[in-house]
Amino acid sequence: MTRLRRSPIPRWLTAWVVVTGGLLGCSGESEPPGVQLQHEKPSASLLAVGDTGRPHRWFPGLFEGQVAVANGMAAEDEREPVDALILLGDNFYDVGLVRETMPDQIRQNLVYPYCRFVTLDGPRSEEVAGACTDPGNQSHPTQILAVLGNHDLETPGSVELQCQEVEDFVSNWQMPCAFSKTVELGNGVSVILFFSEKLPTTEQIQELEEAVRKAKGPWRVLASHRPIIMNDDSRPLRHGSWVNHMLARIDVPVHAFVSGHHHSLQLLEAPDPGPYLHAIVGSGARARGRSPNAVEHPARRYGAAQLGFARIDVFGAGEDQRLVVSLFATPDYPFLAGAHPELVSRWSVDRQGKTRDELATAESP
Repeated sequence: MTRLRRSPIPRWLTAWVVVTGGLLGCSGESEPPGVQLQHEKPSASLLAVGDTGRPHRWFPGLFEGQVAVANGMAAEDEREPVDALILLGDNFYDVGLVRETMPDQIRQNLVYPYCRFVTLDGPRSEEVAGACTDPGNQSHPTQILAVLGNHDLETPGSVELQCQEVEDFVSNWQMPCAFSKTVELGNGVSVILFFSEKLPTTEQIQELEEAVRKAKGPWRVLASHRPIIMNDDSRPLRHGSWVNHMLARIDVPVHAFVSGHHHSLQLLEAPDPGPYLHAIVGSGARARGRSPNAVEHPARRYGAAQLGFARIDVFGAGEDQRLVVSLFATPDYPFLAGAHPELVSRWSVDRQGKTRDELATAESP
């Protein structure tokens, strides 16, 4: 069990150190320690982050947390390219996507921070393309998979705009209008997106259950906005969730789950029926600690009120393959251009559901 901790360094001091480092030309490590699990490239990779759609303030390139996290993801993708980027809900704070301001919201909260990843060849891309300040050689468009969060539901029509019209601006955006959607990344990885903001009907649960069963796998990753292991105050769910009951009925494993909603970095390890590793990364724009009276969760292996994101890779071949979930923390501010995000937690799971702390393994004699 690991406590969710808060950095002891004041934000103003962090900012001063980062600015000073930038002025002195310090660019951080070109590659974080322990970043390679094995001496080979992953066969499949993805990045995941949630709660990203905070409106930009003055000088977002200097002060906006979302930009700091996006820069960290771009650095990770440059180091080792990924096959998809998952946005885990609350994509457009505070009230979702509004038709009258939609181009500006997409420009600020999608194209500007994730310029490296977006594809701008849709019928309305010209309206937002100017926000992509560093196109060309630094670009690596990839699939952008998105789910809805609670803030995305605040304005009538926001859901329809996100699942039907954002792709007119950013053509590689994918959000299911249905309750769930399976995306086959290839090389044995299936991502199953689903809607978590309302209690599902029996038919919707059956739909998701069938999607999980039919996913090609063998590696299956679930993604939604809300965690399935704990409540909003980080207390354990007393009776489990409908997702756990569903997984107990099926005969295929789900190895990992990624979610947002809690504005922190957390990694949890769970027994059967899984998902065996659960990354909570609602830390794409701002970090926030738990309620002071919240209990410690027994499944938590890492937790911190830090900005950052998750990376999932598949390493190895055949029965020796492992799916690896890594958490990376970033500075609060994007002052220090070129600094690599900090690897703070890394766990892996094999096909049978056996988990392992990779950083502890690397440190052991």
